Amino acid sequence: MSFILGLIFISITFAGIIICAEWLLRRFSMHPEIVRKLVHVTMGLALLPLPWLFAETWQGICMAVVGASLLWALYYIPFLKRWSVALNAVQRETAGHYYFVAGALATFLIAHEHKAGYVMAVLALSLADASAGLIGVLKGKFKCWGNDKTLEGSIAFSISSFLIAGFLLAQSEQYPVSYTLLLSLSIALSGMIVEALFIRGSDNLCIPIATYGVFQLGLTLNVWSLLFSNILVVTAIAAWIVKELRSQAVPSPTISNQPLPALRAYPLCSNSEVL
Repeated sequence: MSFILGLIFISITFAGIIICAEWLLRRFSMHPEIVRKLVHVTMGLALLPLPWLFAETWQGICMAVVGASLLWALYYIPFLKRWSVALNAVQRETAGHYYFVAGALATFLIAHEHKAGYVMAVLALSLADASAGLIGVLKGKFKCWGNDKTLEGSIAFSISSFLIAGFLLAQSEQYPVSYTLLLSLSIALSGMIVEALFIRGSDNLCIPIATYGVFQLGLTLNVWSLLFSNILVVTAIAAWIVKELRSQAVPSPTISNQPLPALRAYPLCSNSEVL
């Protein structure tokens, strides 16, 4: 497929996703976070064929410029902004849409020649990150990362990322089961840490890079190295979570707002009365 046809295909796909999201929001009054994450997932899935559509790095850069320009127009041009309520409905400070484009571009630049790694990184960005956001917003209660990210969302991310990595590694049929499980766990844990610590949408840039980087690093390690590193990471994460949850469970001392009882007034006695 030529570059122009690929560009047209991706642009029409993105426009269709935005239109469908807008229809869902207005027709069914869905939660804005759900609609936003649906856009997140579908756009991520639409990015999967990029290595097959664009063979050169400059083509991926052009695609990213077009995508960023479309997002800027949807957010800041008044006429178009009225038709992108689904993207603007979430009331929090975020630049996740631009980081999403940057993350997709970075992943394409570093991994487009290694298609399995590219697919794994993009699926972690689209599916695992979306599951963390939805579970965190709708069901999250315990905040243990020093920001608004929740423990429930982090667990959802790690499970999703583990399943994605495990499925893709199993398809190659060249790794033992133990190696597949340990490498998948390493990828899931690293992605969970990145997703939990990076805020305001910057995790959209860092998650695919971390996923691909750990995947490539893991391929150079043996089973025992993976096992040892996973034990260290799990221990550190568990210790941190326990410490944070204990600190939240201990109530901080508070000063009562109740006014102090008034002092009782006693009449003063003269010296003659005492004598």
